[in-house]
Amino acid sequence: MADAPINPEERMNRATGQADPEVYEKAKVIPLDPPPADDSESTSWESVDLSKVTIEKIEANRAKRSDGAGLLYPGRLHWLMSAPEQGKTWVLFSWAKQVLDDGGKVLILDFEDVAANFKERMNALGVSDDVLNDQDRVRFNQIADPLGLASSQPYTHAIAKFEELLEWKPDFVAMDGVTNAMDIEGLDPMSNMDTAAWIRLQVKPFTRAGASVVAVDHKPKNGEGASRYAIGAQHKLAALDGVAYNVEAIQQPARHTGKDMEPIYGRIRLTITKDRAGAVRGAVGPGNVAADLDIRIDPDGGVFAAFNPPDMRGAVNMRNRVLEYLLVYPGCSQSKIASDIQGNRELIIDETKRMVQEGLINMEIEGQSHRHYLTDAGEALANGS
Repeated sequence: MADAPINPEERMNRATGQADPEVYEKAKVIPLDPPPADDSESTSWESVDLSKVTIEKIEANRAKRSDGAGLLYPGRLHWLMSAPEQGKTWVLFSWAKQVLDDGGKVLILDFEDVAANFKERMNALGVSDDVLNDQDRVRFNQIADPLGLASSQPYTHAIAKFEELLEWKPDFVAMDGVTNAMDIEGLDPMSNMDTAAWIRLQVKPFTRAGASVVAVDHKPKNGEGASRYAIGAQHKLAALDGVAYNVEAIQQPARHTGKDMEPIYGRIRLTITKDRAGAVRGAVGPGNVAADLDIRIDPDGGVFAAFNPPDMRGAVNMRNRVLEYLLVYPGCSQSKIASDIQGNRELIIDETKRMVQEGLINMEIEGQSHRHYLTDAGEALANGS
């Protein structure tokens, strides 16, 4: 940005994508109603020289499952949607932690919540205050003011701050609360035209700068609408160039009171409703379920979260192996089960504890030992009945 003060017209020029290309590169805000192009200027109606077009490999390599399959594309818009209290925030912050662990920059534009809740959850996931307080790594914006880009009266101070965020070039951008974000700008989330304008003006500048952008949106509660779409205009999916995920809590995680020394477990499922490029579907395997976010909340408030293939642990392969093992070797300790069954030891232990909570395994304490036996329900499941 220029050192010398600039007038409002120059400021608006920058906001509408006419800024110095050496500063803003491709991350420019496009005006809602661009002026007619002069005959001497280039126009998008000129044919593309296909001889100069190169095809690049499309990879979803930002935020991954435990087996390495990617879930987010760099430089593309993703949609995260669910009914209330299904775990969207856990998914969002677990992705943010992965980006930080990989050395990236995280920007949270929150139109609904406060910074204290973000910091608390990130601390619980294991992100230190040293990282969260470093504005070269993390920035949290609690948005309540419009930019005004879609109106005739843009707010120059807000636009200047928006430009600073673009120049910072975050790797991961979360826009939490799409309906509120549009409402602040005076836009109607039920309107395809307004939705297209909001995406063009506030979202696409970040994707053009290379960020993986995740828009967090609400879906109708059961019985209130089609399950594939978020509340509002269909253009939300039409404009998508990344992945749209539906979020469902298979097992709702809860805050640990600390009274019980056993961990609390949760499982949040990500289902693909649209994948424009197709690389995520290709990486995660057949079906629409992309991953299960398995969560363990310890008595001290610490949280372990991992995106796992839905068939690797738990519900199919690992669960069946634990059931089959205890059918043959009843009364084994948790440590013995984890040692004898091939796979990730920590995930096997977590799955065994989850099956105790679900009533498939009965744990009996004998002195210092904790013996595990299948319940009638567990035996029936192990025998396929």
